[in-house]
Amino acid sequence: MSRLRGAWVRVIVGLAVKSFLSILIALVLAGNPGAPRACSICGCGDPLQSAGSVPPLPGGFRFTLQTDYLTATAASDEDPSRTESLTQRGASGTVMYGPAESLSLIGIIPFLGKDWTLSGGDEPAESAKPVGLGDINVGARYYFLQSADYHTMTSQFLALSAGTTIPTGSNDTQAGGERIDQHAQLGTGAWGPYVGLTYVLNGTLWTGSVNATATFHGTNDYDYRFGNSVRWGIEGQRRLGTQFAVSVAGEGRYAARDVSGGEDQVNTGGTVIDVTPGLWWSPAPDWGFYARAQIPVATDLFGEQTVGTTFQIGTQLLVQ
Repeated sequence: MSRLRGAWVRVIVGLAVKSFLSILIALVLAGNPGAPRACSICGCGDPLQSAGSVPPLPGGFRFTLQTDYLTATAASDEDPSRTESLTQRGASGTVMYGPAESLSLIGIIPFLGKDWTLSGGDEPAESAKPVGLGDINVGARYYFLQSADYHTMTSQFLALSAGTTIPTGSNDTQAGGERIDQHAQLGTGAWGPYVGLTYVLNGTLWTGSVNATATFHGTNDYDYRFGNSVRWGIEGQRRLGTQFAVSVAGEGRYAARDVSGGEDQVNTGGTVIDVTPGLWWSPAPDWGFYARAQIPVATDLFGEQTVGTTFQIGTQLLVQ
């Protein structure tokens, strides 16, 4: 009987994931009709990835410290003969609290350092290195389906995620008396609500997960709006003994053009698909380290853009 229930649960989960993906794509296209495109420095996969995908016990906490590194270039929309280059280094702290077994509350506080340059053409090169607080991310996960099969030693979770980024990062950094490119700013200058779905299947030696998230952006004080986007990921993890695990994921992002002053930004946009290998080490049951690299393997960027590999290194502590 339990196997029959497990089969029905898997059918329902599959239908729910397919339906949710269709809704996410429809919402993004409805918000910005036309060819779907993506911001060149938006992350792939789950925006709450650093919080983990399984809830702590009621009253428990999960703490994560993570560092990120990424690079991107794009032709300037104001002067296509010039190229904007960006290197971003970030450190973020994540706190997840479980007030109940079916609910997790999450807060992510990022600190960013960006190296931005504008070069080429007939004008002198410009540069800026803003450092400081980025946009804080607050969210929640509601695990509306949880089940375990003791015959196959598997458990599964299906969770709805919702939250928003808050415009806490500076959005008015200047160089040479003029405001630098929006993507080089520490913050977006506007709220960024999102909604997503996460499914996790755990075995004795492995874990599989699927996630999809739609993000919507407001317009900031400079009449700039990042394009709505869909981000997704499929990941498998294999445990190697009691302390180590390896993982591999396919992750992507797909979004609409940014809009400035009512006009589409030519050199924002495209689709990026990443392959993300990862290594995990847990020297203690409730404490671990991880390293991941999001490697672009397929891109369809619009205009003149490039995007490099994103590196993530972090440590996580579970307090029950």
